[in-house]
Amino acid sequence: MSSVDQVYPNVDRMLQAVCQALATDRQIGVAGAQAISLDQQVAKSAAAVEAVLRENRLPVMSTDRTSLRGLVLGLDRALASIVPERSDPEVRLSGPLLLMRQRYNVQGWLNGQEASGPGLLPRRAPYTGRPRLPESLNDLCENVLLVSEDVRSRVRLQWVPTRFDLGVPVHLSVGMCPLAGPGDLIVERRSKDGLAYYSVEPSVPLEARVDAVVRATASLDLDLLVLPEAVCNPRMQERWQEALREADHDVPTWVMIGSGPYPIEAGLPANRAVLLHGPSGEVLMEQDKMAGFMMPEQTVKGWGLADNLGDGNLSEWMTPGRERVILESTAGRFAVVICEDLGRVTESPLADVLSVGPTHIVAPVFSRPIDKDGWEAQTGREAVHHCGAEVYVVNSLHVDPPPWVPADADRRLGLVVRPQADLAGFPRPLYVTGTPGNLTPDRVWLYPTQDNA
Repeated sequence: MSSVDQVYPNVDRMLQAVCQALATDRQIGVAGAQAISLDQQVAKSAAAVEAVLRENRLPVMSTDRTSLRGLVLGLDRALASIVPERSDPEVRLSGPLLLMRQRYNVQGWLNGQEASGPGLLPRRAPYTGRPRLPESLNDLCENVLLVSEDVRSRVRLQWVPTRFDLGVPVHLSVGMCPLAGPGDLIVERRSKDGLAYYSVEPSVPLEARVDAVVRATASLDLDLLVLPEAVCNPRMQERWQEALREADHDVPTWVMIGSGPYPIEAGLPANRAVLLHGPSGEVLMEQDKMAGFMMPEQTVKGWGLADNLGDGNLSEWMTPGRERVILESTAGRFAVVICEDLGRVTESPLADVLSVGPTHIVAPVFSRPIDKDGWEAQTGREAVHHCGAEVYVVNSLHVDPPPWVPADADRRLGLVVRPQADLAGFPRPLYVTGTPGNLTPDRVWLYPTQDNA
């Protein structure tokens, strides 16, 4: 180091420079990204930055574009020691890397919750989606993810407390339960200020079904159990918490008890999904639906709901959520998108969830039986292509199949879409399928894996 060189005074200044470089090279195109990847001066600078950081020191502070690109790529390589999916827990860190890991483990953001401007996150998904040519400096990174200031303002990251965490399983064991069958949900037409709405909520008899579902999980060793849209409300939440706490057997580590109407201070209720820690019943995460569904008259009739809802197009009886909640765990980065939110997950502002690089997306829906390659599978594929997440969709049994479907036909209750290496990364949905003889609402199905599909 020459007499005029100086190191970054602190980690925050270094991360500010990283954000600036990533933002500057965000739209450089394929040719620009390829030029960076082939630039030997950038490669030399990156190697030097990585070496310095692994020696627990801060790198030299430079402002020229080549050095800033090297700073980004060098930090990206060094951050492999922080990302849970790629780090060695036996390696002891100190200096800047230890500070960033401690901050990330507490606040979620590498550059802290209070930092202004864009946010920096570790990339968690081990597979970054369908192969594509890089078009930005961030696309060249394996461990660093830039989140725009706009998206960051609408996202709340929260770490799950250690005592409630899943740990680091190689593959999550995930199950689903429809819970509601025909006639188990209260479907009503409502009106307010001259507008027509539909509402769906669980009936009181569903409370008695919770104990059976909890018992059904006893021998399954589930990491996560998921339930559909419209089967939850404050009363059902209390019932779930009671049943889980009183169980005399193993229960799923996490239980996403579905979504449904929750009163809020003013306006229509929120359509809220709730994630519980199974053994304690403690609430880990709440997510309000952000995009209400407009149910066309054709859908009302096609789903057999005309007796309850009458004629005309109906809006969903809900107040849209304003905040996207992301749950950070040693097992991954989790998001919940409720029905219509999944259908618009690649549109702004619902695309916020993809912008933060989730590893797992749970999608409870209220819909007719899932079609092969229907909208759930299509949007699930798009999410996998974008960020490499696993997408889990779960539906109830309330809506009957259309009349042209044979009575003895199998029924798709849910699906999972995962990244896969074959077919150039083109993911195929794996369906949870029930036969007419086993379509009981309190049965728990395991999501299929690549190995047993």
